[in-house]
Amino acid sequence: MMCAILQVMARNGVYESNTSSVAVVSFSGDAVIEAVEGLVVEHKDNRSVNLTWKEVGQAEGYYVITKSMPPYPNLGKNAIKTNKITGNTSLF
Repeated sequence: MMCAILQVMARNGVYESNTSSVAVVSFSGDAVIEAVEGLVVEHKDNRSVNLTWKEVGQAEGYYVITKSMPPYPNLGKNAIKTNKITGNTSLF
């Protein structure tokens, strides 16, 4: 069994709150999800990218996270959540 210790802090541009009380979260071995494999760019153009990958057992959806590669500036992580179990998605 795996455990994580969590605390939360609120912040804005000027201030930060005190941290919350500690919460312990336990995960059974069944909660572990295997890594995505077989990621392939099927098609790309100036407006879209089509990706495919091997479906992961017990997955209810996927997050596709876009990142910029050097020398381009990092624009932050834009997570795109698929709304169903699928081995493909289109971005943009």
